[in-house]
Amino acid sequence: MKTLKTKTVNMVVCWNNLRRIPPKAFPNIEEIDKTFSILQLLENEIADFAKTIRETDEIIKKLSFSESEEERKIIIEKRDAMIKELNKLEEKYSDKRIEIEFENDEFNTFFQQFERWGKEWFVNIEEFLKFRQDMNETNSQSSDKKKK
Repeated sequence: MKTLKTKTVNMVVCWNNLRRIPPKAFPNIEEIDKTFSILQLLENEIADFAKTIRETDEIIKKLSFSESEEERKIIIEKRDAMIKELNKLEEKYSDKRIEIEFENDEFNTFFQQFERWGKEWFVNIEEFLKFRQDMNETNSQSSDKKKK
């Protein structure tokens, strides 16, 4: 077991970006399977964010298929409300830290994925480097603990 200690919003960034990676970008099916487990683990830890992000995605999808101007206006209002909700969550959790326990192989996969794609996930260098430090600290943990 390895325990990643980091800011909640960093996990949101990772979850939201990792879930959008197309299957063809993965080197093999095994990694896709592990990623699915990792995404479920992360989603459980950031449930409020995940629910709101998924709802926002659905609203945005509806917007692209809306036909009437009135329908578009209603959907845009819903989208804007969801974005405000996400902003409130971000503010609420901005400095809160969480601990996520990974199986060793899950963390190793997640670590490799962060090394591969993480620079694309973060919008500023400071947050990227802070999260990278958290990942490196977790990676250096001994891995002899077993899940209870």
